[in-house]
Amino acid sequence: MTRWWTTLRRLCACRPENRRSRRGVESCAARVQFLEDRLLQSRPKVEITPLPEPADFESGSPMVPPLPTDLDLSKTFQLASLPGATKTIFLDFDGHVTSGTYWNSKYRPGKISIATPPYTIDDSYAFSDIELATIQAIWQRVAEDFAPFDVNVTTIEPSSADLVRSGVGDDRWGMRVNIGGSYMDWLRQKAGGIAIVGSFGGSADVGAFVFTEHRFGAEKYTADCISHEVGHTLGLSHKGAPGSVYYSGHGSGDTGWAPLMGASYNQPLSQWSRGEYAGATNRLDELKTITTGKGVNYRVDDYGSSRTSASMLPIDGIEGDVRRVQVSGLIEKNTDQDWFVFATTGGLLSLDFLPAARGANLDILASLYDASGNLVASSNPADRIDARLELELPAGVYSIMVDGVGARSVSDGYSDYGSLGQYTISGTIAGSGAVAGELPAGGWISGSIWNDVDRDGVTDSNDRGLEGILVFLDLDGDGLFNPEIETSTTTDAAGRYSFCGLAAGSYRVTAGLAGDWLPTGGGVDWNRTAVVPEFGLVENVDFAAFVPPLMVDDVTDVSVDVRSKQTRVAGGAMLHDPDTSSFAGSRISIQMSAGATSSDRLFVAAGMSSAGTLTIVKSTIRIDGRAVATFTGGSGTKTLVITFNAAATREIVEAVVQSIAYRTTSSRVPPVAKSVSMSLLESNGTRSNVLLKSLSLWKSV
Repeated sequence: MTRWWTTLRRLCACRPENRRSRRGVESCAARVQFLEDRLLQSRPKVEITPLPEPADFESGSPMVPPLPTDLDLSKTFQLASLPGATKTIFLDFDGHVTSGTYWNSKYRPGKISIATPPYTIDDSYAFSDIELATIQAIWQRVAEDFAPFDVNVTTIEPSSADLVRSGVGDDRWGMRVNIGGSYMDWLRQKAGGIAIVGSFGGSADVGAFVFTEHRFGAEKYTADCISHEVGHTLGLSHKGAPGSVYYSGHGSGDTGWAPLMGASYNQPLSQWSRGEYAGATNRLDELKTITTGKGVNYRVDDYGSSRTSASMLPIDGIEGDVRRVQVSGLIEKNTDQDWFVFATTGGLLSLDFLPAARGANLDILASLYDASGNLVASSNPADRIDARLELELPAGVYSIMVDGVGARSVSDGYSDYGSLGQYTISGTIAGSGAVAGELPAGGWISGSIWNDVDRDGVTDSNDRGLEGILVFLDLDGDGLFNPEIETSTTTDAAGRYSFCGLAAGSYRVTAGLAGDWLPTGGGVDWNRTAVVPEFGLVENVDFAAFVPPLMVDDVTDVSVDVRSKQTRVAGGAMLHDPDTSSFAGSRISIQMSAGATSSDRLFVAAGMSSAGTLTIVKSTIRIDGRAVATFTGGSGTKTLVITFNAAATREIVEAVVQSIAYRTTSSRVPPVAKSVSMSLLESNGTRSNVLLKSLSLWKSV
């Protein structure tokens, strides 16, 4: 890979250009923003000043925790923060060639392309374990910056349709961030990154650039620069201060703060800002700008936002009289609060409230209230962004509130404006959930219904709650909802539901899932039995659901001229698979299901496809030059098996199915009927239907 990229960069290189003045760049029709190295800007002769070692940027520094040792490095290029979102931020670490864009015409006149080499920290383009781990850490940080928004930050290369906006009716678009190389490769101007303001959702895959060579690909530097450049594409401008285009922040320790659109490299807490700090030169409301005009919205609220709408505190397990708590949540707006309710017969409450492990933006306030709404305890350490509640509780019903807050004043701290992001609650609650005379009007049942993407029966970060699903207590056991005698509710935006005021007894809880949904683990059972003790809680009465893949094609009969070199057998096929985010390891098997002879040939035809230009290199299928699958078999009676890799999206799998072709080495029309069958087997073991195509062979004159 090293030799190939070196050659390509030489081919794409041009003679040194005269350095463009900043004024000249900013006056051009397309407004361009540079993110120059903050340290370089402080030196009068930046073009000759040696670059210092990025000590504060490296893993293991006080600001950057050591890289985890238990990462699955094979998943580095399969990361997705919100699969299924219609807006995408693609972190392109493995190299890309940019052509036919504004960058080419402005900075590379007369040249064909701009080659961004793969991300590296050791001058080799073969990814080492430390590079793969660092890429995962960078992804975690960028995903946290965009966690409040309904956008997928991913290392899985999307189809071009997911990056560009084709016109009215298209609701899928995004931004590629090219990560790697040096500003000397083509820009010829000292910069950490470059982007076109407002280009998110444009009609071409223009991309933004983050140059990592001069900072050795350091984790925090690279992640902050990525978020900064994507911010530009969403319409944001620099946050500066008197005498400086980029404000570098203030404070120290865990609550040291800087704006993401400034120079946030040397502060651990980097947030979206509206310029509240002293001397701010730009007071643009960044959150409003991000969620206005580019199709990016806030995430749906995951838990109740008041004491009266509190969600039941999920219980992860029970050991004797102690209940374990493990909850993940998100503060997506600075007006959001997450509320939870639980009951105890009394004992020690010990809960830790932690923000994201890397790149956290959320400063947590955790508060505990009694059944009357009186504050019992709260935690928000002045010099930290986590919180902890530990105290003895008498029997009763309690509520927990999680909020994102500021610290000190905006001149030496920050407000709650950008205190957003993911958190976890973990710990224990002593005492059972049965509290006689305390729970309002009887016992409770609570649970959730979610799209179990990986079919493992466990709620993962990629699994989405299913909103608006009918859940009812099936008193007569017939599986049908009878509104005259049966109590019902619907799931909220996070897929949660609850029943309260129940008398002690056994209840049959039924979820009204229908259509293509199937329960994880097989079968068609949408019922659960919950035995409610007097004034007690039955929690985690859950339903995990998925949609099996479905291949359809209106055309069932295919006409084949035996003289033809290829006939596509499923050119109109469509793949319906709304809850699968990664097709890595999935296989399509195509075989002659009737009339098979040694002269039959099944193969993937090269040419234009619905996902791009499809080419065949030996046993590898490529689309627009990127390897998406490999294949074996297809001759005679041998089954053609196509195995997809992490680059395969639903659109790519569909395009490959549409490119499956048949030919025969015989010049005779066979006396028996022939047919072809195909099915998709996902890596998690879920199999699609069988798509059957009848072949009508004939011979042209």
